[in-house]
Amino acid sequence: MSLPEISGHELHDLIGGGSVGAVYRASSTDGVACAIKVFSSMSINRKGLGMSLRQLQAMPAHRGVLPIMGFEVDRSPYFIASPLIGIAVKDGQGRKIWQAPSLESQCGRVTPDQAWAYIYEIADALAWMHKHGIGHGNLKPSSVLLADDPEGTVRLTDIGQGWVGGIHHLELQDHFMHLAPEQCEQPEVFFGGQGLTCDVYSFGVLAYRLLTGQFPRAAQIWAQETGRRDQKQAKGLGYAINSPALLQAVQAQPRIEWPTATASKWDGRRREIIEKALALDPDKRWRDTREITRAFEVIESDYLLEDALERIEIEKLKQAKKVALLQTIGTALTAALAVAAIYGFITLMRARSAEGTINTNLASYKTEIDQRESTIGTLTTDLTGARQAKKDADSNLQSAQSMVDQLITQLLQLPTESNLQVAFSKQQLDDATSFIQATLPALERAPALAAERARAYGNLGMIAVKQRNTETAGKTLEKARTELQTL
Repeated sequence: MSLPEISGHELHDLIGGGSVGAVYRASSTDGVACAIKVFSSMSINRKGLGMSLRQLQAMPAHRGVLPIMGFEVDRSPYFIASPLIGIAVKDGQGRKIWQAPSLESQCGRVTPDQAWAYIYEIADALAWMHKHGIGHGNLKPSSVLLADDPEGTVRLTDIGQGWVGGIHHLELQDHFMHLAPEQCEQPEVFFGGQGLTCDVYSFGVLAYRLLTGQFPRAAQIWAQETGRRDQKQAKGLGYAINSPALLQAVQAQPRIEWPTATASKWDGRRREIIEKALALDPDKRWRDTREITRAFEVIESDYLLEDALERIEIEKLKQAKKVALLQTIGTALTAALAVAAIYGFITLMRARSAEGTINTNLASYKTEIDQRESTIGTLTTDLTGARQAKKDADSNLQSAQSMVDQLITQLLQLPTESNLQVAFSKQQLDDATSFIQATLPALERAPALAAERARAYGNLGMIAVKQRNTETAGKTLEKARTELQTL
């Protein structure tokens, strides 16, 4: 298939098409990639389209409106060049095709939050066009491309095309279901001064489809008509969709019904904006999309204000709880301090009482220590005196024993029956015996005094011999011999 020749551009392959024309992937002579839409002369209002395109080129750029790189509507081939959006993919047979995502694949398939995000972006872009007096005229899901751009996703395209009057032939597609009733009946009104309010209705249909996946009105009739068309086409037969029946069904349903209940009052207020945009009477609609964006902004500001107030109330509750907690802690601490003070006072009193008792006991102990030290001094003195007395006694005892020993020795050496012996009376011998016997208990209790015991036993034995007391003499002398053997 030969490709059209467009001055200043090289067309590469066909990437899309519709009732208005065909879209090609192309590049300019300086190598910039672009999309070229080549129009059928019978399906466009060249005068109206040219005016819209010139207004778009003069309008300050907006990220939500696809820029116009160039166009030609005065002589064939009629075309428009714009930035290329999409990616190259392969179909089921491995053939390389170009895919340009649009809102057509998003209607009823995204979350409400994502749907509202798209709606806000579309409203903002369309409001910018309306601010500069430019109507779209062909707003439907396939006319909103989706770009991979963090600054904004939607790109409005196909502006000034579709059922806008001054067209010789246009195959009826789903764009008819997005048109305001007055534009369906008289498409000339779009370029006749009512284009902005027609866009408001189309915006309402698009928003409703994004949220629900359905048409807001005449959905059943549209399904029936498209079903008949598909059956006819499957048989190779042509079928023209009954547009009067569709329009009649739309006008017969003034009230908008939603398939689900509102999730919140904010959702309800936003739905009311869409419902007003879908009013059948143009005078009851928003005048242009700028009023819609302002209404959305009011809702958002009210939401933020209420959210802020709720956060303030929550914060107040948190602070009140903190204050109550701090008061409770303060009361507990005060009570604890009071208990601690009482306990400290009692402890102090006890400590002072204990200190007095300790001081009294210390004084008593000091007195007892002084008394004990005095007693110890006295006992030490007495012990020293006793030791000295014992020493003197031991000395005297030894002297006495020596004297007794000498006396006994002298007595034993006297001749028997001599006058001197007679003179040495029996009484002195008894006294000597008594003296020795008195010392024996102390000698017998001290194992180390064996020698003194032996001498005492010997002296007693000799006195007993002298007294002719044989039995006593034998016993005492035997004891003396035993002590001597031990030594």
